[in-house]
Parts: sequence; structure tokens; C-alpha cells
Amino acid sequence: KQKQKQQLKAKKAARRVEENGGAAAVEAATESAKPKTNRDAHAFQSMSVDDFFQGGFEIPEAQANGKKKRKRDEKPAEEASGSESAEELQADLDSGSDSEDDNDPEEHMRQLEALAENDPDFHKYLQDNEPELLDADLDIGDLSDDDGPKRKKRKAGDGDSGDEELEGDSKELKMAVVKKWADAMTEQHSLRAMKETVLAFRVAAHVSDDEEKDFKYSISDPNVYHQLLTIALKHVPEVMQFHLPVQESKSGKLHVSTEGKKFKTLAPILRSQMASITHLLDNLTDPSTLRLTLTSTLPLLPYLLSFKKIVRDLSRAVTTVWSTPSTPEATRIAAFLIMRRLTVLGDPGIRENVLKATYTALVKSSRATTVHTLAGVNLMKNSGAELWGLDPSVGYTTAFTFIRQLAIHLRTSITHNANEAYKQVYNWQYTHSLDFWSRVLAAHASAQDSPLRPLIYPLVQVTLGALRLIPTATYFPLRFALIRALLRISNATQTYIPLAAALHEVLSSAEMRKAPKTSTLKPLDFTTSIRAPKAYRRT
Repeated sequence: KQKQKQQLKAKKAARRVEENGGAAAVEAATESAKPKTNRDAHAFQSMSVDDFFQGGFEIPEAQANGKKKRKRDEKPAEEASGSESAEELQADLDSGSDSEDDNDPEEHMRQLEALAENDPDFHKYLQDNEPELLDADLDIGDLSDDDGPKRKKRKAGDGDSGDEELEGDSKELKMAVVKKWADAMTEQHSLRAMKETVLAFRVAAHVSDDEEKDFKYSISDPNVYHQLLTIALKHVPEVMQFHLPVQESKSGKLHVSTEGKKFKTLAPILRSQMASITHLLDNLTDPSTLRLTLTSTLPLLPYLLSFKKIVRDLSRAVTTVWSTPSTPEATRIAAFLIMRRLTVLGDPGIRENVLKATYTALVKSSRATTVHTLAGVNLMKNSGAELWGLDPSVGYTTAFTFIRQLAIHLRTSITHNANEAYKQVYNWQYTHSLDFWSRVLAAHASAQDSPLRPLIYPLVQVTLGALRLIPTATYFPLRFALIRALLRISNATQTYIPLAAALHEVLSSAEMRKAPKTSTLKPLDFTTSIRAPKAYRRT
């Protein structure tokens, strides 16, 4: 800053000399002004206060004329030569935006090297507490989500000494550059290295897209891709935590200061990183990479609480991974940990979004239930039910909304007595939904003062209405599944539920009164069947 101020003073002095007709004219004007100054001084010494105020005031012509206006037909080269006003230059200094001519990275690096040699203790202090001051030119302007027109390239020699200049719109990323970034982030917690890593990570996240986009880097080597993915997912959260630590209040809640300058500096990097992670979660198929992506997202969650759209997109992507039947169980648990962490850290709005995304993903993925998918569905129901106990007040509003939707479907099926109307209720999605809410109430409505306890009555009424909608032997397996859900609620909440009538209808049905037929079929699996095939009747 001191160097820049000196350069500005020199420029302004040279500009004044040029405007006044050269150095000779300035000297002549100075000599002619001396006697007048002396006479004015003697006049003021002999003047009283009344005489001073009775006299007129003259406005100096030099101030009235001011600076010469720039001509419109001035060439661009003359504009770039430093013809800005002093106020604009001072504003640039105050806002921290340095011009390209005045801010030489090589000179800055030489000054830092001299500082390290002359005062190593102070240099060590800057590395530990203010490492961003040691970065030559940390620029985060090209981290915006939209790929707009590129900025003008810096002159040769600007930026990091190890980075090559861009040729065209992109350049091939080498393993040596990636390793250099990793070392800088690990040893020095460099913001510059983190910014370049995030830019390259965005390219890696979109490497399989059909639509071609203009990025700063290009990646064709699979080893470079894997190494970049690893350092971006592992080291970026560490550097973020170093520069902007997560603080814990006395009540145990975690929060990040969003009003400081550091957060404004890191916000574009964070948004770009999360956009790339969300895109990866939607397109990755490798279980190990998917799990690494989910695990590395956990430390970044406290920084995302002020970005509602990013949290919403992340919740959707994570619940999709959690509900995909082909995803391994360990990866689904890693996705659930993010859902739970968001519910714990977030405000009521974030919690409601997470709960809604959880239930929606569960219903979509339970459309078909087989022996192979039943374990995954039970995992979702058991883990998802845990989220509704983290904030019972928000859990009550969301649960009431979804149970009411189930009641509306049941009423529609009863009032519209069409041939296919019952299929809105007699399907796996509706059955799993009732079973899921029975698990939620059994886990969190056992206490008498639980906010979820008032939901027991409407859920029991909807379940009893669904199991008696079509009282035929074909849907006895569905009736048994719903009775198991009601027994779970009754045992956990110590609530009486009349189930004798529903069981007695099964025992007194026409199929049970007739003599059974001999059959060599395998026993019917009631856990994966809600409808008995015709071949199993009267067997």
C-alpha cells in the first residue's frame, strides 16, 4: 500500500507539471507567486477582523477550472496510461482493487522473500494467521456459477509462478500442477491453490457431460482426474476450516460468522465447490467415489446454512442416493448422515425441506418390493423415522400433511366407486407409507407429552379404513401387513387399537370355511406380497 501511494503521488505530480506547461513554467509561476504571498501576509497582519469580513472573497481560478476534461476521441492507449482522477484511484485503493501496472506479483514475491529473511518470526505469524496476505493475486472472479465471457488475460508473469498461461480458452491439466496444489493446501493452507483446485474440480465434475462448456482447464488423463478428485474432496474442507473455523456456542450449536471479510471471500469458492459436488452426486456410479464425495461434504455443511438454494439442491441429491436400491448399504448410510446433520444444524425451514425430500424419496423408491429390495426399503424406513424425532414440532407439521394426503387418497378411492379406484390405496407405495408412519409414531410418540402423539388417532383411522376397503381373500396379505403396523403402534405407545374384528373377518371368510386343496406350491411370503395369486387360494 505504501508503495502504491508513493507511485500515485509521483503520477499526480507529473500530471500537474504536464498540465501547467512543463517544469520551466512551474518554476516561473512559483517565483512570481512568492512576492505576492509576502504582500498578502503583511496585509493580513495589519488587518483587523472587521476589515477582513468587510472585504470580498475571490475564488481562485485554478480551482474553478479544475482538471481538464478528457476528450471523447481520446485513444484507448491514453485512457490506460493512468488518466483516472485521484478520487477514483483512492477508491480503488480503499476497495482493495489494484491496477495491473501498479501491482507487480514478482516485486511482491521479492518483498515477501526479503521479509522472510529479515523478520522470520513476523513471516511465520502471517503464515499462521493471515495467509491470504501472502498470496500474490487471489482472484475469485471466475468462480461464478454461470460461464459468462472470460476476463482479459493477465500479463505474462502474473499469478502463480508455477502456473502456465492459458492458451485459448482452456489448457491441459498436468499431474505436477495438481500435486503442487495439494502441497500448497496441505503445508501453507493456500487460498490461491484452493481456488485453482475448485476451478479444476468443476471441470472434473462435468467431464462426462454431453454439452461442451468452456472451462479454464481440460482433463484427459484418468490419473490426473482421480488425483484431482481426491485432493478437492479431502483438502478443500481443511483449508476452509483453517481460514474460517466453525464456532460452537455454549448450547452446543455450530455456527459460522457470515459478516466478516473472509466469508465474503470464500463464499464464491464454496458455491462452486457445492455445485460440483451436487452434479457429481447426480451422475456418479462408482460406490467408493460416491462415498468419498458424501463423506467430504459433512465438514462443509455448517458453511451452507445461509445458502438455502444450495441446501435444497444438496438435500434432493443426497436423498436420491439414499433411496437408490442399487446403491450399497455403506453409501446409503453415508448419505443418511448428511441428511441427519442438516436436520440437526439447520433452522426449521431447512429441517422441513430435508424431511419432505426424505419422505418423497422413500415413496418413489418403494414402488416395487421384492426379496432383493426389501432390506433397502426397511433401511430407509428405519433411518428416515429417526429424523422426525430430532425436531418434533417440525416433524408434527410435516407428518400431519402427509398423513392427511393418505386420508384424501382413501376417501377418493371410497367415493369414486370405479373399477380401478382401489388401486390408489392397494399398492406398495401406500402400504409402505402407512408402515413408515407407524414406525415414526412408535419411536417418538411413546411419551405422553410428545408433539407427535396426537397423530396416533388419524393414522389408526386411515389404516383401519385401508385394510377393510376390499374385504376379499385376495388382499389378506395386505391386511396382515397393516395389522402388523397397528400392533407396532399399540405396543410402543400403550394405546388400545381394536383389531379383533379385522382378524375375525379373515377367520370367518368363505375361503377359510371351505376344505383346502392340496398344492405343491412354495409357501406364500407375506413380507413381499400384498396380493395373493389365484393359485394360492383355498390351499
